Amino acid sequence: MQINRVLGYFYTKVFIAIIPGRTYSNIAVIHVKGSSILKHYTRKFEGIEFNTAMQLFVNEAAQLSPLAFTALLSDASDQGAIATCSKQQASQFMDVMLTESICLEERWMMYLSRDTLYQLQERYRTVGLDFVFSPFALIKQFYSKPIAEELALFILNEESSIALAVFDHNEFHFADYTLMDQRFSVSEKGVNVENDAPLRYESIEKMLDTYYNDVRIKSSFIEKIYLADAHLSSSSLASLLEEGLFTNLERNRVDVAFETARLAAREVGYAV
Repeated sequence: MQINRVLGYFYTKVFIAIIPGRTYSNIAVIHVKGSSILKHYTRKFEGIEFNTAMQLFVNEAAQLSPLAFTALLSDASDQGAIATCSKQQASQFMDVMLTESICLEERWMMYLSRDTLYQLQERYRTVGLDFVFSPFALIKQFYSKPIAEELALFILNEESSIALAVFDHNEFHFADYTLMDQRFSVSEKGVNVENDAPLRYESIEKMLDTYYNDVRIKSSFIEKIYLADAHLSSSSLASLLEEGLFTNLERNRVDVAFETARLAAREVGYAV
């Protein structure tokens, strides 16, 4: 890492983020010098498999600098986060022998199945992954200020999934993740073929039911929701959440690929 720091004075750093979806994938590239983003761009690829066109795009971007890092935002169903760093307590929620985990702030843990992590590394072996990020890490980065200042539900609403987390003045309480039904898709013109907002609302309701009723989880009544919107149905979803859950809601557009690339930069030590 010290060598990378020295090289960083002379070379632009390149951070590449791969975001798989249910009908298409986005790949973002940012060029960083010091603490500034010099350039960034995102390309959309049809299909869900990591194909030759995606591989060429990533490799070409990586060749622009000897300091290039590639990150993937995990879309695995067997990932999660829990309010402990104790393996003994974690065993109440998962098989700790079959998962990889990382402890944050000595208070909460993000985890992913070891088999799934291996499968992801194999799927992208032609480009090599430096980071596999949890969507909960993205929520923590995007909403760092309100997470530190209030009790709220934070939702990342993507084309292929929903991730949510509850924080109370920086104290992690709960997180859940679900993949959305494949039958709902988006046309080439970017118009919803079928509005899946009711299905998304139902999924969030089920996740919150776990939050409020699982005796293993510390829960408090939620009055504020932050919705990070990367999906076309989110305006309808926002209305359903406000009316159905009797909450105040703040909706923010988010470029998930760009934010994941920024997360990779921060992981290496560059605050951009």
